[in-house]
Amino acid sequence: MTDPHGPDPRDEEGREPRSRLGSLLVEAALRAIHDGATAMEEGRADDGAAALQMAARILTALHAALDRDDSPELAASFARIYRTLGHRLTDARLLRDCAAARAVGESIELLAEALSAAATSASRSRRGA
Repeated sequence: MTDPHGPDPRDEEGREPRSRLGSLLVEAALRAIHDGATAMEEGRADDGAAALQMAARILTALHAALDRDDSPELAASFARIYRTLGHRLTDARLLRDCAAARAVGESIELLAEALSAAATSASRSRRGA
């Protein structure tokens, strides 16, 4: 499977590959969603809304980083997913709906698991295993 965020080699300055950075961003979004939902449950609505806003910004960054040149169809699919999850997260934030926020987090976790499995499978295929 092609990585929707582009090729994976380190650049000449030794920076992390794009897929690793994408994984870190997904982890940060999940943490922000968890923190936001927890804050709302504890009655700290403003703190919760701020955390969910951060998660929405991370989804926007992932959307913006899609590699539309190397894998346009895959990027288009991920763009729809990121937009949908971002809209749902915004709704959860505006409605102060911690259950809806957690549902977005669960969707992101499923997406991350599927991507990881696909990457592992592709890596094994390339090695001939």
